[in-house]
Amino acid sequence: MNNVVDEFKELLVVILDRNPFFYRILKSLRVIFVNTYERIASVDKMFRLYLTRKFFELDKISRVKILEHEILHLVFKHPLRIENLERIYNLDKRVINLIADAIVNHKISLDYVKDLNGKYYKAIDFDTLVKIFKPLKKYKNHLYKMCLEEISQKLSNDFEIYSTGEEIEQIDSKYIFRRNIDEYLDLNEIHEESLSDKIILQKGNLSEEEDVEKAFDDIVKDNLHLLEDRVLMYEIEELYKKDIDWKNYLRNFIHSYLKVSTRLSTWSKVNRIIPWKIPGKRCFERKHVLIGIDTSASISDYDLKIFIRQLYSIIRYANIILYYWDTDVYGPMILRNYFDIKNKAESVKGRGGTRIIPFLNKIRNHDYECLIIMSDCLWEEKDEDVEKFLPNKPTLILTLKRVPKFYKRNVKVLKFFTY
Repeated sequence: MNNVVDEFKELLVVILDRNPFFYRILKSLRVIFVNTYERIASVDKMFRLYLTRKFFELDKISRVKILEHEILHLVFKHPLRIENLERIYNLDKRVINLIADAIVNHKISLDYVKDLNGKYYKAIDFDTLVKIFKPLKKYKNHLYKMCLEEISQKLSNDFEIYSTGEEIEQIDSKYIFRRNIDEYLDLNEIHEESLSDKIILQKGNLSEEEDVEKAFDDIVKDNLHLLEDRVLMYEIEELYKKDIDWKNYLRNFIHSYLKVSTRLSTWSKVNRIIPWKIPGKRCFERKHVLIGIDTSASISDYDLKIFIRQLYSIIRYANIILYYWDTDVYGPMILRNYFDIKNKAESVKGRGGTRIIPFLNKIRNHDYECLIIMSDCLWEEKDEDVEKFLPNKPTLILTLKRVPKFYKRNVKVLKFFTY
């Protein structure tokens, strides 16, 4: 057993020399040795790393690669996100784990791992995903651009094979057999009974933190400059940008199309609150802004709350026609003042799937100057189909996850962070 502790210390030296970013994160984790062969390595949502006997039977470079693989799972918050996606899309979490493995392996170029006897294991990649899950075949050349949520959603919409854990274990060898190379699927969790026979290899400074996620985030952000892969560094940086300046984007967009900045300076407070009753000397007719807020289950309550609060910053000079939408459309709500936002807009409706075309159809008969859509853009429809339904008016799409490829005139799409 002491041998395992010594070997882990040697790995720390190797990973420090290879990539200081991964070393700094690894040194913060609670690392546990589990005396089992049921898996190679594992991480959990409490930011603990489990290494098994099978892990220590790999050669040294393979161990380092597996450590980088598991650390990147934590950096991308995969344990937490897999748990959420399992609930949202009703997919077996081992299916989502396969997708997460392919994403991480692509980021760190992990192709194979080898044990001390010379036996090779093929790391799960996007090509293997396509072979196992037939519905992903049509996205083959674009999977590497998609985030975990998006691939899970594509799979949940058209799931033909291996929809349960039992079926995953029955994957036919013709899908994954290549000469004498076994497939490294990394499917199973560390079972609770295995944890009775364990050794703490490293206590880590995250083990006693009250808010372990925040402490982990701080470690990642503080050491991100050590990451040599600049593309990966940018992606992680985008992921950890949690403060979105909604107010700035909303106001700049509306000022561009409503030309309202000059009249605001002449209003007193009472004119701003009830301009239709006490308009003021230079108050022109208030124009209408249509806002559609995606309330699907993949949008967090935190993001909704923060975005809805920003409506106060534009109600001063425009009426708001507000819709909530997921697979259905909820509205319209006409908001003319602060009280309307407080009484009408703050009760969120929806929390189902994501279909945007019913919303775009619903708003066709409204008279408004510009359209603002807040969404994660993980709708069920194809982006090219959505583009056809977009109105021929100035449109701002504020997206949390990714940017759909819209080239339609007058459509402005902004992204804030990607997974």
